[in-house]
Amino acid sequence: MPVQPRGRACQNCQSIKIKCELGGPGGGPPPCQRCTRLNKTCVLAPPKRQKDRVAELEAKVAELTKLLGAQGLQNSTLEARDASTSGTGSEEHSDHEVNVSSKKRKLDRSAYSSNKGQSSTEGPSPMSSGGDNSESISRLDSILPLDLQQKCVEEYIKSYQPLLMVVPLASGTQASLLRGTMPNTLHAIVYISSVGILSWDLQDRINIALIEDLTTKTIAQCEKSLDLLQALQLVCLYYRSPRNSTQIPLYQLVNLEADLAVDLGFGGNLSPPSLDLYGMSEGLLGGVKASRMWLLSFIITQTTALLKRKSNDQAWTSHNDQCLHTIETESVDEGLQSLAQHARATRLLGLISEDMDLNTTLISPVVGTELCQQTMEQLQSQITNWRLQIPIELWSVSLTFTGFYMELLLYEPVLHTPTNKRSFAAPFLIERLSMTDVPTPTLTQHHFDAVQSLKSACQNLIDTATTFAGPDLIALPSLLHAPRIAHAAVTLLRLHIAVTVQGNTYGQIICPEDLRVVEYLDKCLEMVVRTNAIDAEAVMARIVRYADELKKWMIQYEASRLATGESGQGHAGFQAKYGGKSQQLGAAFPSIEQSTRSPNAAFESDVSLAEFLNPDFVMDDFGLFELFAEGDLGVSAGYSN
Repeated sequence: MPVQPRGRACQNCQSIKIKCELGGPGGGPPPCQRCTRLNKTCVLAPPKRQKDRVAELEAKVAELTKLLGAQGLQNSTLEARDASTSGTGSEEHSDHEVNVSSKKRKLDRSAYSSNKGQSSTEGPSPMSSGGDNSESISRLDSILPLDLQQKCVEEYIKSYQPLLMVVPLASGTQASLLRGTMPNTLHAIVYISSVGILSWDLQDRINIALIEDLTTKTIAQCEKSLDLLQALQLVCLYYRSPRNSTQIPLYQLVNLEADLAVDLGFGGNLSPPSLDLYGMSEGLLGGVKASRMWLLSFIITQTTALLKRKSNDQAWTSHNDQCLHTIETESVDEGLQSLAQHARATRLLGLISEDMDLNTTLISPVVGTELCQQTMEQLQSQITNWRLQIPIELWSVSLTFTGFYMELLLYEPVLHTPTNKRSFAAPFLIERLSMTDVPTPTLTQHHFDAVQSLKSACQNLIDTATTFAGPDLIALPSLLHAPRIAHAAVTLLRLHIAVTVQGNTYGQIICPEDLRVVEYLDKCLEMVVRTNAIDAEAVMARIVRYADELKKWMIQYEASRLATGESGQGHAGFQAKYGGKSQQLGAAFPSIEQSTRSPNAAFESDVSLAEFLNPDFVMDDFGLFELFAEGDLGVSAGYSN
């Protein structure tokens, strides 16, 4: 029997990035163990051709060399161009844009001045081209005429801006004006607000063109401008992948945004750079505009860190406090005031992650101990204080939603074990559920309170999300909402498993029927129906429709418990409501006793994701493998392909 070449895997296993065991433990030709178990056709994935990869890299190096050579020529005229461009711009219509010479880009971070004072008001904002944007505008024009660009700008002002003020635009702002002052921001606004207006094909073309432009300018051309930073912030908050193209993952775009924000003095752990480092005018870094961009950068990096269960590289500093103070005292705009509240909420989410050790797999708070109980009580008090300090006129459904997400994170550790913590990070997939790696502690009053609070947080979050109007579900910043709905749905399902598996102790606290898992998954699907009526490719529809797969899994799981006689407390009600469908699907679902788990059980399931998930959906965005999975995820999960 020939030995299977190292690193080969079948197409089924490779598509969902799990270890492929070909020909049994000793190796061999197809079929692999997983395909045999699931009765699938097992076909080897084609090998990667090393020569093609080398040629591709050589071509890329040549292209970058040419771009860098052109950049070197531009740098020689940088100083003259900066000196010749000046003017006064409004918050809506101008951005100070700066091209940085290669010499200045190499300056050590020690060149930043930590003691330089910052003005509390915005001064005049010098303007430059921020590089040659004529090609970018021409590319956008080749896809979309100016009248449709204007329609997208109007939709952004009407529907998107009231929900989160990322880039403030005055009513009546013309796309023709933005083309000259903020071309990258215009492209990003068209990108996010085209949902429900343009065809899917046009949305994809705009999407691909924008991401290519932003990555080329930031990586290859080393361009530095506030216009570019605003565009990246918009893309990160409203990211969606094109349907038919391999796209740069969101977390890489977040890294680009964070690096650019630090370079321009609008992010990072240090004080802002000295104003003359990038030729910035006095007063720019201390104004409302700068404060807005500082807070947005923190919101983006902290939210992504929460989803990946990592520490945020961009810490909250005293300058962030100053940014909050600037907005809250110098701006009367309710949109900016609301943004400040979202920043406060995001900071508190980061504190919960840090204090409850959600950002590490090495340690875990032990629910039931006095220390853990005190920590939870202190954090719950901070959540309550955050709610109380919000002025009544700023209260919104989105802030209410965020408050429940805080409580979800706070009480989630009641489901943690020393070996399952990593599986709580995004992506939120069926494949990462475990029916054996669940906590079975000796119960205390603290366990009772935490389990009940976690149930309420998940249900309240989904209930709140269902109150969003259909257009708002489209226009909400997807990064701050859609993954959190998916997280709540999966956590509710995890809680159901924890109170129903054989040998559980949490079943003494709560009845499975009280969790109402199927009912809440149906509420998620109702949101999908409303977004589908506007645009089926909207981010909210893409992510939340995964609730249908969770519902199928839930029905089969209950069928398995019925078949093995593990109905437990409250199962009669589930059987009466869903028993007929469960019995039809029960034969395909392995019993708990038949399931064998490796040490990486939280990342595997005998119920194949491909059984329930459309193959075209696997490489899609939020909630799935490619969006938030970092390179180390495969290593930590034991994948070898």
